[in-house]
Amino acid sequence: MIDVVEFIYQKDLPGFAYGDTIQVTQITGTGNGSVIPIIFDPSLLTGHNYYVDFTSLPNDSLVWNLTDVTSNTVLLSQQTNFSGDENYPIIDGFRIKVREVIHLDFSDLIIEGSGTYYIGSYYTYNWAETARAIDVFGRGTEDKKELEKDYELRYTGEYNNPNANIVYVKNGTGSIATIYAARYYELKDHPMNPNPGSNDPFTVRIPFEVWNVDDNRQINLLIYDRFQRSTDRPFYAFNPNSTMYCYILNTPYHEKVADFSGSELDNLTWNLAFWYTQFNTGDVIKIVYDNAMTSEDVFTFTTGPDTDDVFFPREFELYQNPVL
Repeated sequence: MIDVVEFIYQKDLPGFAYGDTIQVTQITGTGNGSVIPIIFDPSLLTGHNYYVDFTSLPNDSLVWNLTDVTSNTVLLSQQTNFSGDENYPIIDGFRIKVREVIHLDFSDLIIEGSGTYYIGSYYTYNWAETARAIDVFGRGTEDKKELEKDYELRYTGEYNNPNANIVYVKNGTGSIATIYAARYYELKDHPMNPNPGSNDPFTVRIPFEVWNVDDNRQINLLIYDRFQRSTDRPFYAFNPNSTMYCYILNTPYHEKVADFSGSELDNLTWNLAFWYTQFNTGDVIKIVYDNAMTSEDVFTFTTGPDTDDVFFPREFELYQNPVL
């Protein structure tokens, strides 16, 4: 006689299963890093509430701590692993991972207005490891506090005559930027060069202002003309129809040529690639960069009952079918 055993999958059983990720809530702070508790042994779960907070040490490094709120016990203290790898301790039936922000590129680009814009970066198109100016241009800051600041492009410019062969932005509108190179012509041949015959960088008026939102100040911009030829007509200081590469220069706004020989370019932050910018005056583009963790960030979670479905079966019932 052959015994036949049937397995019946129970879909909605309560509780966590191995490999489940516990939902986490950030209750304070603006850091965009991640706290990821993953179930390792459901039988060891306590059902307690926990929080992860951060401590800034005297050397400006950041460490994280795990506290069992229910028992008022610090379980892990001054942890330094922010990689998100598997090298984290298992405690109370779960492994807790903490992953810091890696500054690669902007995290969001918000267009307010009716213009049409296509904006990316060298990183977007896999031309560089990041969109940081230091990785693309070769100069710039690596200071996380500077790299996490957000910007606005405020389109305050108007053209003198949009139908002219050489299209200038009206004085008193837009802002002044430094053009330092072009792909298909030398700067000495640029139609707006105030010193024809010279290949030195010079200033042009462009149709937008660049603002550091966190510091509430207008700042500067370097531009590289990727697509125009000097003989193109119409010709623009900032071509709205094709590619312009730019670098945000986070120094107080001025209308002089950027100082390439001094330390000013050490304040470059990010690369941007403008593919198409049919602007309308009054438009604003917000460029958002992730914030690093700080001592103000606190995340909470609980290992109490969870009744959500999971992809893998949590439990099987096993019995012998008496009919077969």
